Amino acid sequence: MRKRKSARAKFIDYRAPGYYFITTNIKYFIPVFGEIRNKIMYLKEAGVIAWQCWYEIPKHFDVKIDEFIVMPDHIHGILILPNKPDNHPLYEIVGLYKSSVTRIIRSQIVGRGHDPALQFVRWHKSYHDRIIRDHHELNRIRNYIRTNPARWNPDRHSAA
Repeated sequence: MRKRKSARAKFIDYRAPGYYFITTNIKYFIPVFGEIRNKIMYLKEAGVIAWQCWYEIPKHFDVKIDEFIVMPDHIHGILILPNKPDNHPLYEIVGLYKSSVTRIIRSQIVGRGHDPALQFVRWHKSYHDRIIRDHHELNRIRNYIRTNPARWNPDRHSAA
């Protein structure tokens, strides 16, 4: 098997304290989490699970959560790593989040016989992260997350 190249920058310490903007997508952009109608996000059962798991992160890691949204096929959120020397790395936190969402969806939705197509849903292998450098950027990203449903274009991934 070929070893996959990491998208993480080797010169960044992903355990360092700070604010991190995270985006992770469902593979093939399948809208499993819900739908947007009239610029409002309506969660399906899988979306509720994705939302609940995000708010469970501080129970498993010494992090704080900030602005967050579940979109039809991805999530955006801000994680805050504290100023301490033994933080868990960001990739470990995001990895546990993604695997927890998948495991719970499969056991609670697919396991009950509801929407068996969800058993084939996968996350993109990686995720996008951005270190938030100052308050202006933090406020801009918070606003981006809050207003994401209003900018939603369901055709953004189709071939034109």
